[in-house]
Amino acid sequence: MVCNNCGRTMYNEQAKFCEYCGQKLVSEQEPVNPILPRTVTVIEEEQEKPVSLGNWLGSLALMFIPFVGGLVFFIMLFVWAFAGYVPQSKKNWARAMLIIAGIVLVLAIILVIIGLSSARFLGGLDFDFDIQDYLNDFKFNY
Repeated sequence: MVCNNCGRTMYNEQAKFCEYCGQKLVSEQEPVNPILPRTVTVIEEEQEKPVSLGNWLGSLALMFIPFVGGLVFFIMLFVWAFAGYVPQSKKNWARAMLIIAGIVLVLAIILVIIGLSSARFLGGLDFDFDIQDYLNDFKFNY
């Protein structure tokens, strides 16, 4: 350890004061809050771990819950994309899925608008259906 005041090297790593000048030593390794750095380290270690196969299967199985699976999966994509405790690989995957979902939504809206405008232009929505005309088209002359 090197004293910031006098610049001398000390060999006692647990020393709180410089042996030569008496200046209080501030160690880079000494945390201000002893609980917080351990918690941050554990969270960072968890984020660097690869996501297990069971975790991936469980994540994808959310879509198959009857009636609400799609909504739950969509909400969980936001949680996985922006939560701080999620592994980085899962966070990136969730962000990519949200981008793809946004692109698909925009394309679907564009296609619906084009479809409705072309059907309206061609008169596809303003027709009167008459069953007699329909049946007359399929009469067979024997």
